[in-house]
Amino acid sequence: MKLNRWTRLKGQLDLPGTAESTEVQRVDCYTKPARWFWQTLEEVEIWALPDGRQVRASRRGGEGWLLAWRAA
Repeated sequence: MKLNRWTRLKGQLDLPGTAESTEVQRVDCYTKPARWFWQTLEEVEIWALPDGRQVRASRRGGEGWLLAWRAA
């Protein structure tokens, strides 16, 4: 999975096994505090696909976004 283009509320997600990008909508965003002194804050965004599935995008510091299916 790869989140291509996005604005504050809408984005395009490339899913494995599909030829075209899927439009997604951001439904939640928050910042998780660091649990230990060596960790940094974690930015989290929840994106919803038209079929109801959700993707969790997260990153710490300057790292890239890590995408995973969100458990229902």
